[in-house]
Amino acid sequence: MKSKSKTKIQFVVDPNLIAKDQSELLVRVLQEEKIKFSSNAQDIDDFTPVLFFMEKRNLRKVSRFKNKMIVLPSLESGDNLASSAINFSSYEEIAHFIDKFFWAEKHLQIQERLKESERFYEVIKSYLEELSLKANEVESKKVFESLLELEMLLLQEESADNWNTHFKSFLKKNSEIQNVMLLKSENLSDDDYPVDENVLIFKLPLEDYYLYLKFKNFDVKKDAEFVDLLLTTCLRTLQILDQKLVKSDGEIDFWKKIFSKIPYPMSIISSLGDLLIYNESFAKIGILPKECLRFKDHDSAEIYQNYYKIRRIDFPINLIQVSYFVFYTSEKDQIQKTGEKVSKKSSGVDDLGIISSSIAHELNNPLAGILAALSLLSLEDDWSPDALSDLEDMKSGAKRCKELVEIFLGFSKFSPTANSRVSIKGSLDQAINLLRFRMIESNLRLEMKYSPTLENFSHQINASIMSMILYLLCSELMTAFAHHRLVTMSQHGVLSGEVLEFSNQIILKLDDEFEYEDKIAQSKLIQHLLIFEKLEINFLKQEIRLIYRS
Repeated sequence: MKSKSKTKIQFVVDPNLIAKDQSELLVRVLQEEKIKFSSNAQDIDDFTPVLFFMEKRNLRKVSRFKNKMIVLPSLESGDNLASSAINFSSYEEIAHFIDKFFWAEKHLQIQERLKESERFYEVIKSYLEELSLKANEVESKKVFESLLELEMLLLQEESADNWNTHFKSFLKKNSEIQNVMLLKSENLSDDDYPVDENVLIFKLPLEDYYLYLKFKNFDVKKDAEFVDLLLTTCLRTLQILDQKLVKSDGEIDFWKKIFSKIPYPMSIISSLGDLLIYNESFAKIGILPKECLRFKDHDSAEIYQNYYKIRRIDFPINLIQVSYFVFYTSEKDQIQKTGEKVSKKSSGVDDLGIISSSIAHELNNPLAGILAALSLLSLEDDWSPDALSDLEDMKSGAKRCKELVEIFLGFSKFSPTANSRVSIKGSLDQAINLLRFRMIESNLRLEMKYSPTLENFSHQINASIMSMILYLLCSELMTAFAHHRLVTMSQHGVLSGEVLEFSNQIILKLDDEFEYEDKIAQSKLIQHLLIFEKLEINFLKQEIRLIYRS
């Protein structure tokens, strides 16, 4: 049995039962459950809830209590509905009664909290109607973003059974709330889910499910926006699941595929604020579906410092009124400038390809001759072992130079039509291989391993450029780490880390902490290559992120 020590009910054991040794097992059960009890009811207020264990002949002594329940010995029967009878000589029967009593108490607490939560929600809605909330405030933005992300995750589930997994991730981003759970009525009474003044419980329109919210310190005004948005998100998602609009319906899947190919944020939203179809770009702009309904056709809006012109078309789908939204940049000057940048970039790319490939071709022919001569010399029989080793070293050096030349030759293919899905692992291996001599010269080993994830970098970029970017980044990291060793007089001879790829970014994680940002930021070649491939570099502690920006 679990502890019931937090009960607000007073337990009183009749002194006569104690005097007659009829309370030994009863007292034992109460002590095991850590339930405080008294044998004197004189100091208890008339309206305090009390559970009396007593003989029938002493009932008149407790008549003044307005909120009481009486438990009599099984041989005595009570004359009112507020009394029960158990065998005080049976440990099992006493323990079973205590369990049933606390289950009933918890059940009543839950029912009271359900009613109180509904009352709070009405207060919250009235409060929010009077309050003018600014959508661009920092806290509001965080709430919107975290709830939008949660909604997208919940919509991916075919049923609500897996929602609690996403709620756990959601809790990590919201410090004010301690617990969010989707529970059935049978789980609500578990001791893991206490019911107190910091808890809200809402019955959901889904079978036997309840939404359980536990705050650190619940305040109806402070937490009003959060409660309203979270409850609305859950109700809206349940409605969509119930209508089966996000399941494997052929028409919906067809339009989802169409939307995914379009670079503009697009969505179809029902008149109730249900998100029916959307693309990845819409999920990134950070606006809740219900907020979109306030926009009219040809409206302009600033959403988190981005400016959009909005097109809206209303039409019915399966007897449901829906709205089709498209968000696109509205300023002509900005569009014109973007076009100029694209043109300049294409010109710069062509120039880089022509120059690099011309130089690479000039170097490639002599290198091929050197490799052929070294292969021919190594076939002669009169070389000493040391001389043969030197020949192999020269051949290895020439091969690495040839790999570098091939990367520059790849620059000539640097055009949007020649780009392809790049192998990040292959580019990393090539970059590390080109740094072999550098490792020997600096007496520093580079151990940058590729760690696969569940995602692959989804954008088409030039493989040669990617290899060169990783080569230059690792080279600058080695320079910075060598300087760090010199300053700190460290004997650590390994620069280690890992490279991970995700659909929209590539991450380099370092095992050691040292200063490297300035060296990389000041490299004009790195910056030019990143711009050409639409990559933005961000520095975090022991982490470099290459993020694709279309």
